[in-house]
Amino acid sequence: MFRFWKRIAIALVVGLFLGIFFAAMSKMDSIKQQESEEKKQREQEQQEYAKKVEKAKKAEEKARKARERLNISPEEKSQAVTALQRFRDEDIIQKIEYFGDGLVRVWVWPKFHMMPYDWKQNLCGYVAEAYFDDVNGYIAITDGMSGNDVGSFSLTRGLKMKE
Repeated sequence: MFRFWKRIAIALVVGLFLGIFFAAMSKMDSIKQQESEEKKQREQEQQEYAKKVEKAKKAEEKARKARERLNISPEEKSQAVTALQRFRDEDIIQKIEYFGDGLVRVWVWPKFHMMPYDWKQNLCGYVAEAYFDDVNGYIAITDGMSGNDVGSFSLTRGLKMKE
């Protein structure tokens, strides 16, 4: 009888140890899974932060280029004014209105619409050189025939044409 109870006691002890062992293994698996999820979340946060840093660097580079464009000499400014006068003579620009504080409205003729995008952007660059004092200037481009706004330009955002 003693042997019977001894075997039962051993089986209970072994069962108890196996239960503890499997419970510990299960707990370790859940801890590893939690650590894995936390690691993925940290990596995702790092990627998002890296994207934000890259976006900020691009914005700073764009602003730096815009600031460089404003470091123009009086000769360059007079060349820009001369080029704008030539565009008026060629019936590309109807008129230019300067409202102060870097706000300019350029009225354009139909010839302007036939020009390629890069050419239009360069024309706006001449206007900026002639009228802007800092990077915060804004040019509204208006159709001289209909009076509708057809686009806009700023040194920080570039040329945006409406369809």
